[in-house]
Amino acid sequence: MRFVALVAVLAPSLAHADVERDTARAAAALIAGVRAHDARAVGKAFGASFTNGGVWFADPACAREFAEPSEITGKRVGVFVRCLAKHRVQLSTRLSSRREGAVLTVEPGIEIELAFRGPHVRWIGHPLHAATGAILPTLTAQAFEALRTQGTTTLDAVLTPEALEIAPGATTSAWIKLCLDERGAKTHVDFHGVSSAAAGAAFLRAIDDWAFRPFELRGTPLPVCSLSHLTYPARGAPAVEVLPVTSVPVSQTKVYDFDDLEDLELYGTFGAPPPPPAPTPQTVTPLSLERLRLTGTQQIDPDAATRTQMIDAGKLSVLASVKLCVNVRGYVPSATLHKSSGFPAYDQKLLREVRRWTFKPYLLAKHPVDVCTTVSFVVVPDPTMLNP
Repeated sequence: MRFVALVAVLAPSLAHADVERDTARAAAALIAGVRAHDARAVGKAFGASFTNGGVWFADPACAREFAEPSEITGKRVGVFVRCLAKHRVQLSTRLSSRREGAVLTVEPGIEIELAFRGPHVRWIGHPLHAATGAILPTLTAQAFEALRTQGTTTLDAVLTPEALEIAPGATTSAWIKLCLDERGAKTHVDFHGVSSAAAGAAFLRAIDDWAFRPFELRGTPLPVCSLSHLTYPARGAPAVEVLPVTSVPVSQTKVYDFDDLEDLELYGTFGAPPPPPAPTPQTVTPLSLERLRLTGTQQIDPDAATRTQMIDAGKLSVLASVKLCVNVRGYVPSATLHKSSGFPAYDQKLLREVRRWTFKPYLLAKHPVDVCTTVSFVVVPDPTMLNP
């Protein structure tokens, strides 16, 4: 019995070491192949199929071919490999949170995450990419900070333990995913890996003043996303950042036998299926959510300067809409523009105010669930124009 117990304790550690060693070896070979632009060497890291979770390519032909996240099989594996080999490798300063994961950084400062199974890539994509919608380049922290025109990642002066719901002297952190459009305006901001929804909301309020210039590639402005790791107090920030966990699906075209300790590490037990995906938020009507409102209002007016711009543009009315999601605690972790008003300052005000809304939890069969909806906003810049 003692021997069996000892094996039970040591086996997971040995399996972890094997996975980490094999992954490091495979990732190093892949990175060397990309650095040398050697498609044959890169191809050795890919098997008969893998999941493209969404990788952005500067090359127009590659971008068109892999415009949507998908399962890559057959001849398309070779096409993807040749596209990947065109990248120019940069030094990665962040690590994957997965034992079987690695981070590849390419010019002009784009982060790509990989998940291996043995010597082969089973998933490749951008960190925290939703695997739906347009594939946007996900910038490194350094490339993203180079765009900053206002604000700071050091938030000690604007955050308090009370707002973060932590004890005095304690440390907490959050990953902030932020996306910019071609004009440098924020289109998406949400948080991940926080101790509580209240802490996440506090971090979002603390970065309201962040502003950026557009990201440009060869003189062409592009929409981009990035992940910023924020820590309170700032002195508690880690020396090396480890990316938050990206949900990595298991390839539907591969057959796994679940017969070794690596499967125990990946899935928790021998012979177990892959973990189920996170529940999809319920879509509800704006009215059903409005009935649960605790704070905030749908009456969000533009500031005086923006209202003047609307009038000068001859607008009798301005329409915008925001897609928002509310979690089980009634906070808004995600708000994105569904339809722009055409006036960036007003768009940003809408997103900023919507993220501050709070609600009673939405109940389904008496259980709180995450929900999403789309709320429309109508502004009449000059009411006198409607009643001459």
